[in-house]
Amino acid sequence: MRLAGSILLALPVLLVTTQSGAIVANPEPRHCAAWSNADAVLIGRVGARRLSADGDVISWPVTVHQTLKGNVPATVVVTSENASSRATPDELQRNMLFLHKIGRRFEIRGSDPNGGGPRLAAMEAEARKLARPGKRATGSVSILVADEAGTPRQGYAVRLSQRQGKHVRMVRTGSKGEVRLDLPPGAWSADVVEPGWYSRTSLYSYNSDRFMLQAGGCADLRLEPIKNKGT
Repeated sequence: MRLAGSILLALPVLLVTTQSGAIVANPEPRHCAAWSNADAVLIGRVGARRLSADGDVISWPVTVHQTLKGNVPATVVVTSENASSRATPDELQRNMLFLHKIGRRFEIRGSDPNGGGPRLAAMEAEARKLARPGKRATGSVSILVADEAGTPRQGYAVRLSQRQGKHVRMVRTGSKGEVRLDLPPGAWSADVVEPGWYSRTSLYSYNSDRFMLQAGGCADLRLEPIKNKGT
């Protein structure tokens, strides 16, 4: 997560961009999921927005007050595509921002709980807990099984497999199409295995169905069940 010193000298102002065409996750991810997936997390004052000459990009200057995870310079420029999926930091206020390293740059995703205002104090308190070495040996996974319209699927079987082949867990969704459980850390996949059905990662999912789980961390995902042809 650390940039080489020569890069920092050459790039004193770091660009942070959003994913093109990002879709806001539903349900909104927990802070621990955003924390687990971010390469860096910072608290800083976001300045007034600026619009690019062609109108395609919005940018905000950010003065970093504290870096809670990873490594970023003292001044960054946060940018977002000027589209419905754009990130929306709270201007002229302190914000918490979750950064993702893409090559030599970072991006901020509209599906992350970025922002400030009245909720910032609670966000800061939770982030500081997450920054401390975890004592838990497992991580928490939350899964929603719902169709494209958002209708939850009760009683559907979901298989969670650790890709190293060490663990396989079978669970069933509750009345709201949800299931939450603790799993050992590592690389996992999740899929619906109800007879006559398979699943795909929902367009509205925060994580993919292949996710990394950290000890003391968490992951959130949404699976969309699809009926097999001929059944």
